[in-house]
Amino acid sequence: MENLEDQFLLLDALMEPPTLEEELSLEKRIRWFYESATIEQLRQHCTALERQHFSQSQFIANCMTELARCKAKIACLENPVKQPKTFGQKLSAIRKIIFL
Repeated sequence: MENLEDQFLLLDALMEPPTLEEELSLEKRIRWFYESATIEQLRQHCTALERQHFSQSQFIANCMTELARCKAKIACLENPVKQPKTFGQKLSAIRKIIFL
């Protein structure tokens, strides 16, 4: 079984820190909220953020579900399990032996 660190290597690789330009752009927007934004603009912004957060949460949840499904398929391919015979299969085998 993999350890927890190995399982999250992909997620770590996807989480790159923001560039300096991106951080400065964020700070510029934050200052605008404090210095210039009206209450109505803040309300509209909060509404848009909540909608975006919902969409992103759904997207991430779906991605994580698909990653888990793919990982399970890989595990099944790497470690196949021999399925036990059903009663019908056992009965067919016995009939073949008897009527040969």
